[in-house]
Amino acid sequence: MRLTFAALRKRGAQFVSDVLDAPPEEIAGRVTLLYLLLRPVGADSIRFGATALAALGLLSPRAAQSYLLWVPIALLTTLRLEWPSDNHDYLLAYWCWSVALSMRARERIVALAWNARALLGTVFCAAAIWKGILSSDYRDGTFFTASLVLDGRFRDFVLLLGVTDSGTLLHDMILFRGLLRNGLPGDTATLIIPQALSALAFGLTWATLIIEAVIGVMFVLPKNRYSAAADWLLLAFVLATYAVAPVVGFGWLLLILGLTQCATGRRITRLAYLVSFSIVLSYAIIPLVDKIAEVREDQAQAADVAATVGSDAGLTPGQVP
Repeated sequence: MRLTFAALRKRGAQFVSDVLDAPPEEIAGRVTLLYLLLRPVGADSIRFGATALAALGLLSPRAAQSYLLWVPIALLTTLRLEWPSDNHDYLLAYWCWSVALSMRARERIVALAWNARALLGTVFCAAAIWKGILSSDYRDGTFFTASLVLDGRFRDFVLLLGVTDSGTLLHDMILFRGLLRNGLPGDTATLIIPQALSALAFGLTWATLIIEAVIGVMFVLPKNRYSAAADWLLLAFVLATYAVAPVVGFGWLLLILGLTQCATGRRITRLAYLVSFSIVLSYAIIPLVDKIAEVREDQAQAADVAATVGSDAGLTPGQVP
């Protein structure tokens, strides 16, 4: 058993070392194929085909760097698209086509790094343009206010921050959904939006817009002495965003693009990308915000019980243990 564990640990260390020193074409191949294997795309025949091709590429390093493998994978990730699909489904298809075409380029390293930076810049700039210019209901905080109330992924987040309580949140959620479905008249009931929740929505609105615009511009511009900061901003964005809304697929794709364009000599930054893959995955398995919120709720309940017991015993709040 010790030998087996030692062998696995050695293989794992070797894999990490290989990734840290690998050229972009190897990173793009290995990590994207692993993504396709762990998160199968499509259904039935498309899922089977994409998974089988991903497994073949992981077993054969030569196949992983051949356009003959990547063109079918790109076709399958494109064929699985239907309207509407999640944003990261389209991004995955774009990226697989980028890898397939880059494998035919004379300078694969340059082509893959350029495509990764171009996709990152496009994704973040497009998001910033949509939010900051084309959507007035985003700029005024309406979007995030509705999201904090309606989207269950944010429930524990807002309760953890204490900007509202569960009763008010439930009231607003029921009313919001009723308005969306039935168009209830405005005087039927009144939304209760605490000032703290409105302030949180406004802060998230502009913090998200600013950081997405900055990341987009930094990846669109040619590499310069400030390019390293773009990687750390991207890492911070992914780790913060998907701690609240654990969408593993999108988070991993952004990390794959970031890792691919990261130069070979930057081992610390590459290691940060690898560690971030595990952290984003852990968000989906054990949602960080949910667990913290549960602990806070248990503590509040314990405090209430202690206060009740102390009151029954004739103790003042300061005397309650």
